[in-house]
Amino acid sequence: MSEPTSLQIKRGSGQCALCRAQDKAHVRRKFYDIQVALSSPVALEALEQIGRLYKVEEEIRGRPPSERHAVRQARAGPELKSLHEWLHKTATGLSKKSELAKAIRYALSNWVALTRYCEDGRLEVDNNAAERALRAVALGRNYVRPVIMRGAMMVQRILAIFSLHFLFPTEPCRA
Repeated sequence: MSEPTSLQIKRGSGQCALCRAQDKAHVRRKFYDIQVALSSPVALEALEQIGRLYKVEEEIRGRPPSERHAVRQARAGPELKSLHEWLHKTATGLSKKSELAKAIRYALSNWVALTRYCEDGRLEVDNNAAERALRAVALGRNYVRPVIMRGAMMVQRILAIFSLHFLFPTEPCRA
Protein backbone atom coordinates (compact mmCIF):
# COMPACT_ATOMS: atom_id res chain seq x y z
CA MET A 1 0.00 0.00 0.00
CA SER A 2 1.29 3.46 -0.85
CA GLU A 3 2.09 6.12 1.73
CA PRO A 4 -1.06 8.07 2.82
CA THR A 5 -1.56 11.48 1.29
CA SER A 6 -2.96 14.64 2.79
CA LEU A 7 -5.17 15.17 -0.26
CA GLN A 8 -7.32 12.20 -1.19
CA ILE A 9 -9.92 11.64 -3.91
CA LYS A 10 -13.17 10.04 -2.80
CA ARG A 11 -13.69 7.01 -5.01
CA GLY A 12 -16.57 7.30 -7.43
CA SER A 13 -17.56 10.79 -6.36
CA GLY A 14 -15.04 12.80 -8.35
CA GLN A 15 -14.69 15.15 -5.37
CA CYS A 16 -11.53 16.07 -3.52
CA ALA A 17 -11.37 15.97 0.25
CA LEU A 18 -8.56 17.75 2.05
CA CYS A 19 -7.53 15.86 5.17
CA ARG A 20 -7.09 18.13 8.16
CA ALA A 21 -3.69 18.22 9.83
CA GLN A 22 -3.66 20.17 13.08
CA ASP A 23 -0.76 22.33 14.23
CA LYS A 24 0.85 20.96 17.40
CA ALA A 25 2.23 24.42 18.23
CA HIS A 26 -1.27 25.65 19.11
CA VAL A 27 -1.72 22.83 21.63
CA ARG A 28 1.75 23.42 23.02
CA ARG A 29 1.01 27.14 23.39
CA LYS A 30 -2.06 26.47 25.55
CA PHE A 31 0.03 24.43 28.01
CA TYR A 32 2.87 26.97 27.86
CA ASP A 33 0.55 29.85 28.80
CA ILE A 34 -0.77 27.84 31.78
CA GLN A 35 2.78 26.98 32.86
CA VAL A 36 3.86 30.64 32.72
CA ALA A 37 0.77 31.87 34.58
CA LEU A 38 0.43 29.15 37.23
CA SER A 39 3.72 27.20 37.32
CA SER A 40 1.64 24.06 36.94
CA PRO A 41 3.51 20.74 37.19
CA VAL A 42 0.82 19.14 35.03
CA ALA A 43 1.33 21.72 32.26
CA LEU A 44 5.10 21.23 32.59
CA GLU A 45 4.68 17.47 32.11
CA ALA A 46 2.58 18.10 28.98
CA LEU A 47 5.25 20.45 27.63
CA GLU A 48 7.97 17.86 28.27
CA GLN A 49 6.02 15.17 26.44
CA ILE A 50 5.32 17.47 23.49
CA GLY A 51 8.99 18.48 23.56
CA ARG A 52 10.00 14.84 23.01
CA LEU A 53 7.91 14.84 19.82
CA TYR A 54 9.69 17.99 18.60
CA LYS A 55 13.05 16.37 19.42
CA VAL A 56 12.23 13.53 16.99
CA GLU A 57 11.29 16.10 14.34
CA GLU A 58 14.52 18.02 14.90
CA GLU A 59 16.51 14.86 14.15
CA ILE A 60 14.67 14.04 10.90
CA ARG A 61 14.19 17.56 9.49
CA GLY A 62 15.23 17.72 5.84
CA ARG A 63 15.18 13.96 5.27
CA PRO A 64 13.09 12.28 2.55
CA PRO A 65 9.38 11.76 3.34
CA SER A 66 9.66 7.95 3.39
CA GLU A 67 12.44 8.09 5.98
CA ARG A 68 10.55 10.68 8.07
CA HIS A 69 7.47 8.45 7.97
CA ALA A 70 9.44 5.40 9.14
CA VAL A 71 11.15 7.26 12.00
CA ARG A 72 7.88 8.83 13.10
CA GLN A 73 6.18 5.45 13.17
CA ALA A 74 9.01 3.94 15.22
CA ARG A 75 9.72 6.80 17.62
CA ALA A 76 6.94 9.41 17.63
CA GLY A 77 4.14 6.81 17.48
CA PRO A 78 4.87 5.39 20.97
CA GLU A 79 5.36 8.93 22.34
CA LEU A 80 1.98 9.98 20.93
CA LYS A 81 0.30 6.91 22.43
CA SER A 82 1.85 7.69 25.81
CA LEU A 83 0.76 11.34 25.58
CA HIS A 84 -2.77 10.35 24.62
CA GLU A 85 -3.08 7.98 27.60
CA TRP A 86 -1.60 10.60 29.93
CA LEU A 87 -4.05 13.27 28.70
CA HIS A 88 -7.03 10.97 29.33
CA LYS A 89 -5.77 9.95 32.77
CA THR A 90 -4.95 13.53 33.77
CA ALA A 91 -8.26 14.95 32.54
CA THR A 92 -10.25 12.78 34.95
CA GLY A 93 -8.66 14.43 37.99
CA LEU A 94 -9.23 18.04 36.96
CA SER A 95 -12.09 20.46 37.36
CA LYS A 96 -13.86 20.70 34.00
CA LYS A 97 -13.78 24.50 34.15
CA SER A 98 -10.04 24.83 34.75
CA GLU A 99 -7.80 26.20 32.01
CA LEU A 100 -5.74 23.02 32.16
CA ALA A 101 -8.81 20.87 31.54
CA LYS A 102 -9.73 23.11 28.59
CA ALA A 103 -6.24 22.68 27.12
CA ILE A 104 -6.45 18.90 27.53
CA ARG A 105 -9.92 18.79 25.97
CA TYR A 106 -8.66 20.87 23.05
CA ALA A 107 -5.80 18.42 22.47
CA LEU A 108 -8.06 15.37 22.74
CA SER A 109 -10.82 16.78 20.56
CA ASN A 110 -8.26 17.45 17.80
CA TRP A 111 -6.28 14.25 18.33
CA VAL A 112 -6.79 12.72 14.87
CA ALA A 113 -5.68 15.92 13.15
CA LEU A 114 -2.80 16.38 15.61
CA THR A 115 -1.40 12.93 14.87
CA ARG A 116 -1.89 13.00 11.10
CA TYR A 117 1.68 14.18 10.54
CA CYS A 118 2.82 10.77 11.81
CA GLU A 119 0.99 9.05 8.93
CA ASP A 120 2.55 11.13 6.16
CA GLY A 121 6.24 11.99 5.93
CA ARG A 122 5.51 15.07 3.82
CA LEU A 123 3.62 16.83 6.60
CA GLU A 124 5.33 18.98 9.21
CA VAL A 125 4.71 18.68 12.94
CA ASP A 126 3.53 22.31 12.89
CA ASN A 127 3.09 25.14 10.42
CA ASN A 128 5.22 27.73 12.23
CA ALA A 129 7.38 28.38 9.15
CA ALA A 130 4.32 29.18 7.03
CA GLU A 131 2.80 31.36 9.74
CA ARG A 132 6.04 33.32 10.13
CA ALA A 133 6.25 33.84 6.36
CA LEU A 134 2.66 35.08 6.19
CA ARG A 135 3.02 37.34 9.22
CA ALA A 136 4.30 40.07 6.88
CA VAL A 137 1.03 39.87 4.96
CA ALA A 138 -1.03 40.13 8.14
CA LEU A 139 1.02 43.04 9.45
CA GLY A 140 1.13 44.73 6.04
CA ARG A 141 -2.62 44.76 5.68
CA ASN A 142 -2.94 46.61 8.99
CA TYR A 143 -0.75 49.45 7.74
CA VAL A 144 -2.35 49.70 4.33
CA ARG A 145 -5.58 51.65 4.71
CA PRO A 146 -6.14 53.13 1.27
CA VAL A 147 -9.42 54.67 0.33
CA ILE A 148 -9.71 52.35 -2.63
CA MET A 149 -10.15 48.72 -1.44
CA ARG A 150 -8.95 47.32 -4.76
CA GLY A 151 -5.55 48.82 -4.04
CA ALA A 152 -5.44 47.22 -0.61
CA MET A 153 -6.35 43.83 -2.02
CA MET A 154 -3.64 44.14 -4.67
CA VAL A 155 -1.04 45.00 -2.01
CA GLN A 156 -2.13 41.94 0.01
CA ARG A 157 -1.72 39.68 -3.00
CA ILE A 158 1.73 41.06 -3.78
CA LEU A 159 2.86 40.64 -0.16
CA ALA A 160 1.53 37.07 -0.15
CA ILE A 161 3.48 36.23 -3.31
CA PHE A 162 6.69 37.64 -1.81
CA SER A 163 6.13 35.72 1.44
CA LEU A 164 5.55 32.47 -0.43
CA HIS A 165 8.70 33.06 -2.46
CA PHE A 166 10.73 32.97 0.77
CA LEU A 167 8.99 29.75 1.81
CA PHE A 168 9.39 28.02 -1.56
CA PRO A 169 12.32 29.62 -3.40
CA THR A 170 12.48 28.93 -7.13
CA GLU A 171 14.94 29.62 -9.87
CA PRO A 172 13.89 32.40 -12.25
CA CYS A 173 12.69 31.33 -15.71
CA ARG A 174 15.13 32.05 -18.49
CA ALA A 175 13.78 32.28 -22.00
